[in-house]
Amino acid sequence: MEKIIYYLNDNYEQCLSSGKIIENQHSVWDDLFLWCENADVFLKTNTEYNPKFLDYIEKTKEEECPNVVKVGRAKPWWGKYDQIELAKKINSKEFSFELSKQLGLINHDGGIFFGRDIEFKKNYICKDIYSFSGINTFITNIPETLKFLNMDSKYLYEENLPRIADFGTSLMPDGKIFFSENIINKNFFYKGSFVGQLEDKTHVEQSLKPVFKEIKKLGWEDVIQIDSIKYQKSTKTDYYLLMEINARKSMGLISNLMKNKINLNSPLAGWFIFNKKDLRVKTFTDCLLAIEDDLLEKNDQKGVVITSSFHYKFVHFLIFDDSKKEINLRLMKLWKKVSDKRLPIEFIIDF
Repeated sequence: MEKIIYYLNDNYEQCLSSGKIIENQHSVWDDLFLWCENADVFLKTNTEYNPKFLDYIEKTKEEECPNVVKVGRAKPWWGKYDQIELAKKINSKEFSFELSKQLGLINHDGGIFFGRDIEFKKNYICKDIYSFSGINTFITNIPETLKFLNMDSKYLYEENLPRIADFGTSLMPDGKIFFSENIINKNFFYKGSFVGQLEDKTHVEQSLKPVFKEIKKLGWEDVIQIDSIKYQKSTKTDYYLLMEINARKSMGLISNLMKNKINLNSPLAGWFIFNKKDLRVKTFTDCLLAIEDDLLEKNDQKGVVITSSFHYKFVHFLIFDDSKKEINLRLMKLWKKVSDKRLPIEFIIDF
């Protein structure tokens, strides 16, 4: 039987934008593949994994972990290139903006411009049309950020809506839908997700059906992820449903996949990403010892899972419990055991 090998192409948007496909030797997100996939497939990476981390994955998932190899012909895992021109079109924020207008899903000011044409004075958000995870996103009334604009690149500009929640909705090729409420910091960087029983899930999913239908009509056959926000102006609450389209896997989807692999019974899980430099513990083994009493117990379906190998600058944890409040309490307890710093404000939930 043919060995199926994948590599994590988290440079997907850059490859689409440049038209040049570059295979990564490793990814800072390689660990996620080991949680999401099973032993039928292989991960190609030059990362040397601690056997204790691999054993921990197998015991937590209660199934064999994917094998790790350094050589071999590998397929991209994050996003596919077999429909590259269509992928480039769908992932463009210019396309999502025009489709949003076509379907009547936008009711605020916005447009497309080149970096050399910027002349705004209002509080707009500007996004490179192929940016992701908050990279190359600028606020126009903060002059020092504008110096990073590329004069020859296209940008989407929109009102800086006073958001109160961010959502991600993923449609798989088999029709299955995954939903997440995402944690975004003040610089628009993705920092984690809640997955499971969430109050806005049904409304957002139902409202996005026409969007998925239009994308499918174009012939796209792989996963589709749509980002949405809930915002409040004065006393009015509304949704910006089609904020962005990602024709690839997303962090929200991956957090869902990990939850389902690890624990099918807890109603809710929260996945949280931190910068390793902010932690007191610097290795997986040290972290395992530091939070041993807080780790997930299969019997009660609640607790913490260390999803990170601690190889790279990002360290992440998945926490299971009955509600956001309970998850947040577990997170604050965890943080005191692994860091001497204050918990970043984006992780402090207002109930």
